[in-house]
Amino acid sequence: MFTSSDGTELSLREIAARLVITKGARKGQRPSPATVMRMLREHDERTATTEPVAALEAAESA
Repeated sequence: MFTSSDGTELSLREIAARLVITKGARKGQRPSPATVMRMLREHDERTATTEPVAALEAAESA
């Protein structure tokens, strides 16, 4: 379960049902739950690598 911005919990299938692919061969279709999981994992990996750098830069400038 994932918590949305309004505090309600959503399942992976509910998240996938709300999304629409905007580019490529599957434009206008819904992503599979597996695709949503991959997207969330990739997002977490990107933010995990950039957040410490931003925190370090903020500490150095203070």
